[in-house]
Amino acid sequence: MPYYVDEISDVIQSTQPVFERRKWQDLSHTNQRYTVTSRVFQGAKYGLSGGTKLSWRVQTSMTNSYQHVGVGAVVNASPAEQLDDCEVPWTASTVSRSWFLDEVDHNTGPEEIVNILAVNINAMYGDLTTGEENALWSSPASSSEKPRKPYGIPFWIQKASSGTAAYSLGGGNPSGFTTTAGLDASTVTQWKNGNFGYADVSQTDLCPKLAEAMEKSYYEPPRSYAQLEDSKPQFVLYTTYPVWEAMQNLQTSSNDNLGTDIGRFRNTVTFKGVPMTWVPALTNAGSPVRDTQHPIYGMDWSVFKMFFKNGWDWKMLDPEVPNNQPTARKVYMWAIRNYRVMSRRQLFVGHTTTFAQ
Repeated sequence: MPYYVDEISDVIQSTQPVFERRKWQDLSHTNQRYTVTSRVFQGAKYGLSGGTKLSWRVQTSMTNSYQHVGVGAVVNASPAEQLDDCEVPWTASTVSRSWFLDEVDHNTGPEEIVNILAVNINAMYGDLTTGEENALWSSPASSSEKPRKPYGIPFWIQKASSGTAAYSLGGGNPSGFTTTAGLDASTVTQWKNGNFGYADVSQTDLCPKLAEAMEKSYYEPPRSYAQLEDSKPQFVLYTTYPVWEAMQNLQTSSNDNLGTDIGRFRNTVTFKGVPMTWVPALTNAGSPVRDTQHPIYGMDWSVFKMFFKNGWDWKMLDPEVPNNQPTARKVYMWAIRNYRVMSRRQLFVGHTTTFAQ
């Protein structure tokens, strides 16, 4: 019967294991990627100096003055209201970490395997990223919910009432809200987002509806004006893994030049030239924002951005010493911010009640 060194008592008592020092593997994350890191943390945001909320003006009508006239026509210009107000309140979030000075001092010298303070810091930033990703893909329950939660993508982009609905500007006010950022979408229909339902991922069901949604979600202004958007459209399609996989199947079946690589088209998925990616937070079991209705969000990042209070975009506060614990330290990071959309009709969502995950 064979023996191994980890079964010999004298060897165990006189020999240390081989330790991988200074580095470690982080297995605490359950999402394969985070949309918030690439889209929000790295650019889709701007700072404000103060104020009780963010407010902006929206033109909801024209002068309605166009008419055909003859020689010597008598015409009258009538004043008309063209502007409405939108507003979004501040929301705040925090993450924290704590440690003891004496435990850190013990974790030094040749006895140190991994710096526990580095692990402590990494864990806090992991909380931050995961929490912000979940906030981006979720919506507050109501206008009276406290503490307030950020107005994430599902707040601004409302699903259709039916899983088989044709495309339309049908996305009204979110559940629990009588308006969307102060503007009633039931009155101002241009403030609705596009939506549709689909039964299966096919060239006869999803694809025509998705193509229509993309075509009708771009509004080219008839003349230049002082618009709030500061860039050209930045379109991306976001969905769950099963839909993304089904789109890969369509992509593969429509190509006959696979060659020796049968996975050649199982990587990047595009539709009408727009990249489609799957969102782990919407897909993975156990995710608090998992969506089994398999949404397909059409995002134009030029009209969707985070605004934050200057100096409070995850501000690191000074270390705190708790009462009666002189060697303890606590550090908090604080964010004061929210999301806002300039034009909901440039965004859309499709969903299904039949496509199985």
